[in-house]
Amino acid sequence: MSGAETLVGLRAVRPNVPVIVITGHAEDALAKDEQTGVMGYLQKPFGPDTLRAVLHRYVPIAANNGISGR
Repeated sequence: MSGAETLVGLRAVRPNVPVIVITGHAEDALAKDEQTGVMGYLQKPFGPDTLRAVLHRYVPIAANNGISGR
């Protein structure tokens, strides 16, 4: 199963769950951003500082919008 297929399956079950995609193809992924509702992307390879920055950016947005994985 590809990442795109996983995202479609996830959206079918939990349409409001926040998603940050980890990809080696950020250019392609960014073009699909509006269609998928993905909050953000991490381009591989990345280190702990980059992961921390993305989480600090997007987790508060999800929390403030009442979005959770539950």
